[in-house]
Amino acid sequence: MAIKFTGIGHIALRCKDYAAMEKFYTETMGFKKAFDLIDENNEAWITYFRVAPGQYIELFPGVKSCPNDHYTGDNAQIDRSHFHACFEIDDRRRMIADLEGEKGLPVGRTPDDTVGLCRSYCQFVHDPEGNEWELMEFTENSLQLVCDDEKA
Repeated sequence: MAIKFTGIGHIALRCKDYAAMEKFYTETMGFKKAFDLIDENNEAWITYFRVAPGQYIELFPGVKSCPNDHYTGDNAQIDRSHFHACFEIDDRRRMIADLEGEKGLPVGRTPDDTVGLCRSYCQFVHDPEGNEWELMEFTENSLQLVCDDEKA
């Protein structure tokens, strides 16, 4: 059972100087600020910049701790800019069966297999070096789709 990859959904970067990074991605690179994910403190947790239809750069503010970080590898995420990259997939259940059932790779996911804050199904795997890869299946309500006013 092969996984059908449909694209790269986003690249996530931590940043120390959010204002400079926002200016670079919007003014220098010309990406549109698409939306923010708001945390439980009513603050922007992640800002999305649209690269192409369904493709984004995510900026995470430079904070030393985040309640949503559950990284257990030996290369601390806060010590590097690259946080994770995301592949868009077409069938999370088939992907989980393939990776966990057939290949023995643990797949992290939301409790009860529910959608995340972005209204997409989000699953995570780690490579042998501890780098995190997100595998995302969009829904009809996914913010990455409904907030994209330049759909392909």
